[in-house]
Amino acid sequence: MTEGELRVDLVADILARPFSRRTFQEKLDLVRGGRPTPELANLSQPGKGFVRHFQASNYERYPWLTASDGRCKLFCWECLLFAKDKFSVWSYTGFANLNCLTKAATRHQSTAGHLQATVLLKTFGDTRVDSQLNEQVRRERELHNEMVKKNREILKRLTDCVVFLGKQELSFRGHDESSQSSNRGNYMELLSFMAEHDTDLHYHLSTNRVFTGTSGKIQNDLIYAIAEVMGEEIKTEIKNAPFVAVMVDETTDRSVMLHSSHLSCAM
Repeated sequence: MTEGELRVDLVADILARPFSRRTFQEKLDLVRGGRPTPELANLSQPGKGFVRHFQASNYERYPWLTASDGRCKLFCWECLLFAKDKFSVWSYTGFANLNCLTKAATRHQSTAGHLQATVLLKTFGDTRVDSQLNEQVRRERELHNEMVKKNREILKRLTDCVVFLGKQELSFRGHDESSQSSNRGNYMELLSFMAEHDTDLHYHLSTNRVFTGTSGKIQNDLIYAIAEVMGEEIKTEIKNAPFVAVMVDETTDRSVMLHSSHLSCAM
């Protein structure tokens, strides 16, 4: 086992952040660096009257074989990087049945998916750098657009909450909006209720540390933004209407010592 493999479980790192989501330079470094071959001293399996241990000579026997020292499982290096089936045993789950290793490895290396991944690995360095960079830019743009789309959907959920509470004339803030509070206010509780039935909103609220949309400032910003849009819409309707009806009402607040009056106007 090399010093680099002792520091970093490269296979586990690729499983956590797939090859397709890396920059072109990172991909090039992985391909040029080659597969890791940890000893896997802890990978063993009991047989009939004996215990079968993983032999490092298997790496020479199968030039595509690699392993995760942390997960103590075997993988296919080519498929880990280039396989279209991202959830197979050799590219995602990992193989650990030593009693069937020879049979399973022989069968795997003759599959169409493995052969295609092998060709992609062999020809990766032969592809023009500018083409690879263009592909990387395209992929990064797709990821960015996907993130923007998700954020817009989350913002729509937050806006729906504000519109609902405003329509029902309910208060937004609570006296205690901490995670330990039994009642964090209508806005927070409504978001939590919606998140129970919305996996995207639940994931956003539980993982996003930059923008959750639950702070008092964000609530006020949403209220002001929605009020501005509604005001502009009302102005447009009044401008286009041939006639406008005006209703004026007045109420007296007797709870105030000087009996202040409140005037409301509706169009």
